[in-house]
This record gives sequence, C-alpha cells and structure tokens, in this order.
Amino acid sequence: MVLLSALVMMLSAGAFYCVRQSSFPAFCENLAKSSLSNNPVKLHYTLADPESMGYDGLSKNLYGFDEASYGNNASVWQEYLKKLEKYDPERLSEEEAFTWRILHRYFSLEGELSTYLYYESPLSPADGAHIQMPVLLAEYAFYDREDVENYLTLLSQLPEYFRGLLTYMQLQAERGILQYEGNMETAAQQCEKVLNETQLAAGSHFLQTTFTERLEELQERGKITDEAAGLTDEEMTELKEKNEELLAELALTYQELAKGLREIPATDQLTGLSGYPDGADYYALLLADAAGSDRTVGEIKELLYARFEEIYGEYKELLIDGGVISEYEFPLENEADMLEDLYQRMEGDFPVLDHTARTVTLKSVDSGLEEMMAPAFYLTPPVDQNQEHTIYINQSDGYEGLSLYTTLAHEGFPGHLYQTVYSQDALAEREVPFIRQILYFGGYTEGWGLYAESYAYQYAAEVMEEKYGEGYGDTVRAAQLNRELQLCLCSILDIFIHYDGATLVQTQKLLQSLGFGSGDISAVYETICNTPANYPKYYLGYLELLELKELALENGAAHTDQEFHQWLLSAGPADFTSLREVLAWNF
Repeated sequence: MVLLSALVMMLSAGAFYCVRQSSFPAFCENLAKSSLSNNPVKLHYTLADPESMGYDGLSKNLYGFDEASYGNNASVWQEYLKKLEKYDPERLSEEEAFTWRILHRYFSLEGELSTYLYYESPLSPADGAHIQMPVLLAEYAFYDREDVENYLTLLSQLPEYFRGLLTYMQLQAERGILQYEGNMETAAQQCEKVLNETQLAAGSHFLQTTFTERLEELQERGKITDEAAGLTDEEMTELKEKNEELLAELALTYQELAKGLREIPATDQLTGLSGYPDGADYYALLLADAAGSDRTVGEIKELLYARFEEIYGEYKELLIDGGVISEYEFPLENEADMLEDLYQRMEGDFPVLDHTARTVTLKSVDSGLEEMMAPAFYLTPPVDQNQEHTIYINQSDGYEGLSLYTTLAHEGFPGHLYQTVYSQDALAEREVPFIRQILYFGGYTEGWGLYAESYAYQYAAEVMEEKYGEGYGDTVRAAQLNRELQLCLCSILDIFIHYDGATLVQTQKLLQSLGFGSGDISAVYETICNTPANYPKYYLGYLELLELKELALENGAAHTDQEFHQWLLSAGPADFTSLREVLAWNF
C-alpha cells in the first residue's frame, strides 16, 4: 500500500539457481508467492482461499518499515534482474517471453526508483495509509472463521506498522527532505478524525458496525450450510470485544501519529518533487512507472501540448456554434439503473461478459472519510472470488446526472470492474503466470478507466436523444471535451511543477498564457504538489492506449473496436512498451 517499491514486490531471500527454460513457470510462481508474503492485506484481497490455489504457508505478518534493510532495495532488485536474465526470452514460449519482458522492465524501473531514498509520502493527506487502511479494513471479507482471526491479527499489527511510517518520515526530515507543514497539519487532523473517539465510544464507528455486519453474515452462512465454521453467540461476543480492544489501541496510535506529524521538522514552502535533491530525475522515473510509458519527459510535453491545442480548438468551435444546451436534466438518476444501462449499451463495442453472474454493490464513502477520499473508487475482488464487486461513491462531491453516469462507467462498465474480470478470466484461461495478475500498471488500468468514460459520453448522448429527441450530441461532446481539457491541463501542470520546478506564481502565468487561470489556483497547485504523476497516470495512460488502438487497427491486429478491446484486455496489465512489442511481433 505504502512504500510500494518495498511492499508490492518484496521477495523472499531464496535464490533461484535453476536456469533450465522449463523452470521459468516455477520462477514466476516463486515471485508471486514472495510478493504476497508479509503482506496479509494484499494476500487477502488477491486470494480468498490461498490454500486451494496452492498459496498456503505464506506469512500473515504485515511488513513494516525497517531502517536497516530499507537502503538495500536497489541491490535486491538488481539481484532479481540477474536471476531473470538467466532465462533466454528467445527460447521461451511467446506468452512466457511476454512475461519475461514485462518483468524485466518492471524490475529495472523499480530498481532505479529504489535508489532515491526517503522521497515518498506514506502519510500524505491525499492518499496516505492512514486514510486507505480503514477502508480496506472495512471491506476485508470474512469467508470463514480463519479470516476473522487473520483480521484481528492484522489489526493488532497496525500500531507498529504506523509507527514505522512515522519513523520513516522522521528519518526523511533528518536527511533534509522536508514535507510541507500544511500537509503535515492536514494529515494530523485527518488522523484525529478517522478514528473518532466519540464514535468509538458510541459504538457507531464504521470499523465497529462493519465488523459486526460481517460477523453476522458469517454466522448466518454457518447456520444455512451447517458448517463447523459457523459462530456461536458466545464467540460473537468475544470477537466483538476483541475488536473493540484493538480499535481502542489503534485509536491511541492515530493520536500518536497526529502528535508525531506535528513535531517533525517541515518547510513552509510548498513545492513539487524538483525541490528535493535530484528530485526532477526522480520524478521522471516516477512518471514512467506511473504511466507505463517509455517516452522522455520532453516527448510527453509535446504530446500533451499538441493534444491540448487539438481539443481546445474543437471545444471553442462547439461553444461558438451555439449547439450546446446549458441546462438539461439527465434522464437516469438511480446508480443501479445507470450501471445496467451502461452494460446494455456497451454490448456492441466490447466482448461479452457474464454480467448476470456478478453482483455489484454500490456504497457511499463514510461521512468521516468524505473529505479525504476520491470521488469514487472500485475495490478489486480476489481472483478466486470475482463474482461480487463493490463501487464506492463519495456523496460529498455532488456527482449526479451525466457526471455520475460517466463516473460509474469509469469504475464499473466498461471501466475497471469489466476490465478486471475480463482480464482475470482471460489470463486464467490461458494459464498465464499468476505474477501477471499481481503487478500493478497504473497507466494501463487508469488509462482504461478514462477510455471507458469516452464511450460513456457517446452512450449518454444516446440516452439524452432517446428521451428528448435530436440535438444533444454537441452538448454531451462539449462536456466530454471539458473533462479532457481539465485532465490534459493538470497533466501539463504536473510536469511543470514536479519536473520544471514551477512555483505557484509561475503556474498561474502558464495557465494565463493558455487562456485560463484568472482565479485562485492555490487549491489546484496544492493538489498536484501532493500527488506527483497522478494526473499523467490517468491521462497519459489514456493517450498511450489511443495510440496503441490506432496501431492495432492499422497493422491488422484488430479490425473493429471490439476486437481491439478483446486483444488488449486478454493481454492483461502491462506497460505500453511491452504491449507495442507484442503487436510488432505478431503482426
């Protein structure tokens, strides 16, 4: 979750000396098992029943920050590369060679990133562990009695885990990499709010209510199926008391975090990563990692500026032509109806997915977390239990009508939910090494989310015209262009701030030169400073996907949009360089 270079692929110390090409699947299997070991959260969200999938015996202890081993990550990644390079991709099968190249780029980039010590912000007010962990705890499924025990064990380990993150930030400050004092204060206030003592005392905190709900569901399943895993009333009481005890301890830890954050030396100057020693070089690597693109920063700038000019020109023409209707009511209001409508309309553009066999639960972000969470997010299900899905909507963002429809497309159909299930099923059917489903490629994933939105705008125009008649095409297209302009502009600013070192005043001037920025942009500047490479992860990923689609249609890899979607999703998560290579090899 946090300190990803160490946590996502923290492999065990075992050596892989066998270099027979036939041993490559075993090598990949060991990588997958090692990546899930010492990360019980990731293990549980990846596999509902690890034992049945052959992943028994993995450690259930949560890996935390360790100063002694933290600086060794670069050499560890280098060692993985050496082991990987003992295999000749030319002698592997086509699927294995694709996996080899994905791993090689992944290890190389993570190795370079790990040489930049103490550059991360694990308790960032934008997406820190103190915000994300409570949501993951609330959605931690109880499939059996052991899951409840694992959950409580995880809860008991969190105080030490969070103290490790605080230690990380203290050492960061000692090395002269100072966080912005405003962010430290905001994060401290969040810690005081997330585990609210008043709610805990009243028994109304969501980590109390959701725990009870999950216990009751497990108890009821045991009664229906007559399983030994069913819980007695006495056990229910004991488990709830244990949860209360551990939450009280965790609440004290959150108070420690708040106090500790306020005591760490900070700077009163809000800057991007370029304000750190060699920060621009670090950002260039972070950008490549986030977006999955091998373009240089200069090439990315050119691409973004060209795209901005293109869509801004079209947007202005639409407004001048007068075909844009400023006030209208979107026909669909209910989220479930919107998801069903999206699923029905995507049928001709995307490969068929068995929607009826899968349940989508829409939930609202808890009121105590609304100010800290994204407008919406999708929680990926375990690979072996991918029939039930959860999409969270942040009601404080006021999403409704067209914006809610496209947001649900991004998270649901044909967005992340559809993308996740289709890719999981396709990779499993081909028996692709499981490591391919574990690695995260933000550009591929979030680029698809934006790509799904582009189709949703087309579908929304159909919805509008079916209800009100012709004439709403330009209105919906203008809304789509406005959305894309914002993302493109924020991606440009991301580079300008984190790579070029732009101040707030310089950023304001750039916006004015582009025809924007007459108002106060301090909130936008702060958001971008706090989330380096986040906007390009979405938008550059989207542009890379569009270019990949154009290439596939040109060289005959696909003849229709649906064929391209089938190919891309079947390939599974990867960097765009590897995906382009596959097209070149096969066509």
